[in-house]
Amino acid sequence: MDYLVAMDGTAALPILSALAQRTRLDAYLHLRDVHPKGLSSGEIAKTLGTPANTMSSHLLILARAGLITASRDGKTVYYHAEVGMAQRLADFLSAAEAVRHS
Repeated sequence: MDYLVAMDGTAALPILSALAQRTRLDAYLHLRDVHPKGLSSGEIAKTLGTPANTMSSHLLILARAGLITASRDGKTVYYHAEVGMAQRLADFLSAAEAVRHS
């Protein structure tokens, strides 16, 4: 998603909003740590101590923000962190800070 390179503040909002909730942030960081293997929603929910149905809702928000992707293996859906997305967001925030101080 190269649009983040030239992102404005409005484009960053869904990503920042998705990560502003503790369970979603923890889920993203956990997925990032197991990348590229990925984990099922149930595995993530169990690790974080979150009900499975609640975790599914959180994962949907992360996916809509472009922070995670899903792949199916039979009946199981595995979620994977889009680690480049967080890096591009960090680059955007760094560039915004540099402009502010110039």
